Amino acid sequence: FDISVSGELIDYSNLGLDLVKGNDLNFNDEVAIREQEEELEDFMANNYKRVINYKAGIGYQFTDEFKLKAGYAFFEGKSKIFEADREIYSAGISANITENIILDLNGQYSIWQDRSVAYSYLDFDTNELRAEVIDQDVSSLRILAGIRFNF
Repeated sequence: FDISVSGELIDYSNLGLDLVKGNDLNFNDEVAIREQEEELEDFMANNYKRVINYKAGIGYQFTDEFKLKAGYAFFEGKSKIFEADREIYSAGISANITENIILDLNGQYSIWQDRSVAYSYLDFDTNELRAEVIDQDVSSLRILAGIRFNF
């Protein structure tokens, strides 16, 4: 039987932007865009984090013609403001139709929390920018089918 495990480290707080490259801008426009770039990079550095994503899978070959597979993945949310971790559960089978043709059937169930900004506004009493957000729990089921040809 097969076992696979993997992980990846991504530092979202260290993202960089270049909104000027490839654009033909005059000096004043470039200065203004560079200031916006700096504000966005500061926002990302303060509100995004380093994450570790994990994936694991197992497969068992019952016969030469039939294999069963299962897997799990955890993708940590990148935001320090809102927890948006994503989990994915998967299962599937592979069946040999002929010696060189294999049918793959897989199911994938994902769950995560999502946040959308409905609108933002300036609170004139406090002079703060505020936002109305919509939080929701999301789930997704995907059924995948494929045929492999071995040459």
